[in-house]
Amino acid sequence: MERQLSDLQEENHRLRELVQRKGQGASPAVCGYLLKHRPYATMSSHWSKRWFCLNGSSLTYYRKEQDTSQHPRGLIDIRGMIVECEGLKQRKFHTFNILDPRSGFSLIRGSCQEEDTFKRWIQALELNGCSVRQGASMDNTRDPPAASDVRWREQGPEQAPEHVAAAAFQPTSAHERSSAGDTAASSEPDYTSESGTSDTSSSMHATRGLGSSPAPHKPGKHSHPGPMLPSAPVHTECRSSPLSGDRFMHDAKHSGILTLMVVVLVCTNLRLILENFMKYGWLVNPAQWMAIITISGNWHLHSCWAVLGLCTLMAYWLEVLSAKVVMTQQTAIMAAGKKDLSPALLRKRVQQHGLWPERFTNLMVRLNLAVVFLWPSYTVFHTNEEAAYCGIIMMITVVHFMKLVSYSHANQDYRLARRQGKVRPGERGSHDPYLGFSNVRYPENITLQNLGHFLLAPTLCYQAHYPKSSRFRVRWLFRRMLQLLVTIGAMLFIVEQYITPTVKNSIAPISESDWPRIIERVLKLALPCLYGWLCMFAALFHLWLNVVAELTHFGDREFYKAWWDSKTVGEYWRLWNMPVHKWMLRHVYYPTIRVGANKLMAGLLVFFLSAVGHELLVGLPLHVGLWNPELWSTGDILRFWGRGSVQWPYAFFGLMSQVPMMWCTEWLYQKVQSKIAGNVIFWVSFCIIGTTVPRQVEMAALLN
Repeated sequence: MERQLSDLQEENHRLRELVQRKGQGASPAVCGYLLKHRPYATMSSHWSKRWFCLNGSSLTYYRKEQDTSQHPRGLIDIRGMIVECEGLKQRKFHTFNILDPRSGFSLIRGSCQEEDTFKRWIQALELNGCSVRQGASMDNTRDPPAASDVRWREQGPEQAPEHVAAAAFQPTSAHERSSAGDTAASSEPDYTSESGTSDTSSSMHATRGLGSSPAPHKPGKHSHPGPMLPSAPVHTECRSSPLSGDRFMHDAKHSGILTLMVVVLVCTNLRLILENFMKYGWLVNPAQWMAIITISGNWHLHSCWAVLGLCTLMAYWLEVLSAKVVMTQQTAIMAAGKKDLSPALLRKRVQQHGLWPERFTNLMVRLNLAVVFLWPSYTVFHTNEEAAYCGIIMMITVVHFMKLVSYSHANQDYRLARRQGKVRPGERGSHDPYLGFSNVRYPENITLQNLGHFLLAPTLCYQAHYPKSSRFRVRWLFRRMLQLLVTIGAMLFIVEQYITPTVKNSIAPISESDWPRIIERVLKLALPCLYGWLCMFAALFHLWLNVVAELTHFGDREFYKAWWDSKTVGEYWRLWNMPVHKWMLRHVYYPTIRVGANKLMAGLLVFFLSAVGHELLVGLPLHVGLWNPELWSTGDILRFWGRGSVQWPYAFFGLMSQVPMMWCTEWLYQKVQSKIAGNVIFWVSFCIIGTTVPRQVEMAALLN
């Protein structure tokens, strides 16, 4: 604990020095273009030209020289680090590697073509706190290194310490490097930069000579004292078996076991794919996928977009009028406050004068939200159009409804704080250390630009100001959009090729109540349902929301947490969908507790509203179960059993069934008291009951 505290104090002192040096505006000691190694690059070269600046012990780099006025792409404190000179690569690139001596991690790896530039950088790094270690020979850098002297390998995808800006693992011990002559030539990386060459700045400052002694020689892979003697001891300490309980989960690395699991999984899925094609043939028709984006000619459905737009303008106008009322009241009362009135009496008068205007505003807001919710729902219910287009309308309607609720609720709280003379966290002047980025204060946030940014941003919770990203990545955005298209295609392929025929074959066992066959169908459907659900999660939460965040410069991109490590179903619901979880906490759960309800009632209300939303997103566009128009027209909706099948809101009861599942998994976890066992219980309940059974019931009802 004391060591961690000292490390934090040292890091705090270092950051303060960096801020002071940056504030003084001192010119960098060395700057220029170098080739930086990017170990995780996939669709481009691993070496890219970057503009580096060394200011004291602070090494920063930018995409280009013109970006120095912006936030750097990486920052490293080189004080106490090791510079390993790797020598000449491909007969023209002088390469060096900056290592952390405590962990052995590679902080950054650079290269350049000019020998003078290389020596200047090494000199500058050494003079500013680095120790130089000789890798390949630097005396004969004009000639290619001998194959037997090349001892290096590329960086691997390990995670560096938190203070490292560019993380990549680089082993430093000699026995972890390859010294074979054939592998040295074959493992050379591509040193081609984005522009093909590397430049240096004309303002590069000359420094003194290296003056560093080579590091002591360490025994390599082939260095050993000699043949083993007949009396050499081979049992020197007490050791456990690699698969024993005290060593399996803590000390040993089991990459081979993970590789075996991957091989078994691939072979099993290949067998299932071949079995499916032999039984059903090719069922996928990509031409039908275009029906998802086909725009209907029904003007009733198109009217939903106009209604949503008008309701959005109405919500904005209501907030503008409410803000003007607040400002007018405060001006009048502050004028009256020049009399002999106490501050407490002034605040009381402000609240009294704002009581009736606030009630009128709340009434109009509720009417506006009712129109947003009911008009599209009624239109979709009475329209027999393509389910995909109706589903898109209902999805946007639900999201828009939640956003307008948050917009009105948050601004109401801002108005209350303004009448009380307070400042909410996130406003200008709040002095909140975590929300100090705000530069607005109510009612300055009531603008069309602010509302438009909130409606486009990947969040459901409104606030006056959001953290913004510092740059826009075009290539990153292109890769994410390409991955999004591939993931959506994979999800549609799984649904048509695997889930649909399996559900069709499940209708007869369900109608005959053949429980052994029903269980067999559920287990067979578990794997494709899981794959389809994972594709949906990756497409929506990881790819689509990140694409929208990049387009809107939205900084907070924690759209999900590590839900795959959940120990109970309840923990999963708190981690997998962070936008909805935060909205429910902010506008449903805690307001319900503030009016006097207990936590159980507040939690049940959260799940009830979530179940209603899922029913509107799934059951209403598909017109299944309770939402079949024929049942309402013939009067069969009054009967619980209709036309041989149960007519009920499938998605609603499917989600409400998660509540007893939460209690059961929580009870089991309390019994076993093991994170691994709890995670196993979660995955079993999630894969078989949580995703398979509700999907099978919904699709069976749809096929009926």
